[in-house]
Amino acid sequence: VYKAIDSVQLYIVNRKQTSALQYTSLFEPQRPTMSTPIQIVEEKNKQLHSLWESQQFDELLSTGYTPDASITDGKATYKGHDELKQAFEKLRCLDLQLIAMDTIASGDSIKQISTCQRGGAAATCTVTWNKVGADWKITNEHWT
Repeated sequence: VYKAIDSVQLYIVNRKQTSALQYTSLFEPQRPTMSTPIQIVEEKNKQLHSLWESQQFDELLSTGYTPDASITDGKATYKGHDELKQAFEKLRCLDLQLIAMDTIASGDSIKQISTCQRGGAAATCTVTWNKVGADWKITNEHWT
């Protein structure tokens, strides 16, 4: 997005005459507007997906999950970074293809509901993000 700016005049003086040159710059980049919480979470989700694909689980956890985050997968529940990392290592061979269905924001909380193919089976995932200081982190994932 661009905005118009004013013109500038430059005067060139030599011994015999004075010349005026006018330069007008019509556009300059406009500063981007602040991102909404949903946009921030969507961007962070892309970053986390890249970390998942490259199997950088420690960075994935520290970047995207609170220390006491939990994941419920059917009847199994994993809580905290150590248990989550063990679960990620078990699931790392699965080809996850998430399709975002709905994102709901309410104050300092965002819920993302996605469907996916996981190991050939259909699943639904509800991810709860909460604002932690100036950052957004996952506090809970629920897979069905």
